[in-house]
Amino acid sequence: MNQLWIRRLLLGGAYLSAIVYFSFQFLPHEADLRSRYVLLNQRECLVKQAGAIPMQLTQLHTEMEETRAFCVSWQSNLTRCGELPDELTRIAEQAEAHGVKVVEFKPQPAATACTELKQARLRLVVATTYPQLLEFLAELERGQPTLWVERMSIREKQASQNEQDNRATLSCELEFAVFADNSADSDDVIHAPRPISRESR
Repeated sequence: MNQLWIRRLLLGGAYLSAIVYFSFQFLPHEADLRSRYVLLNQRECLVKQAGAIPMQLTQLHTEMEETRAFCVSWQSNLTRCGELPDELTRIAEQAEAHGVKVVEFKPQPAATACTELKQARLRLVVATTYPQLLEFLAELERGQPTLWVERMSIREKQASQNEQDNRATLSCELEFAVFADNSADSDDVIHAPRPISRESR
């Protein structure tokens, strides 16, 4: 009997100790433990983010180098100011070389885009087919990066009975911008565009 009471007392003491620990030790510090857990997770996230920084810096450095190389290439391909009219004429000649019939060729006066650049504009209306137009635009895209197609409008063309080229089923209006070097050592003489060759028409 004495041993049974001793066991009961020991078990009661253990339960009482657990209750006291839970009430006076664990519960008061639970909020602190939770905040520490949240802080630990935040620091782990910061460590992971910091680990990605070298890769991001490498990517940024690569993009900067590519941008710098493009700017150098773009500047080295700039047309001299006095050659702008010839560049505009070459656009029309490229169109005709692909079977694209030039209907209207309207160059605009060159304007100063900024201190270092001068910009010439060209409005070109052509009669063509889809394949011919795509070939012409693809060649322009492979050419000078300083030549921009700023606007393009396409509509179906009503062919007349007297029209010899029955394949010209589209009327396309294009607006180009060509940039030229406007620096002090560039030829600043703007001459009139030379006539477009009529051999391909």
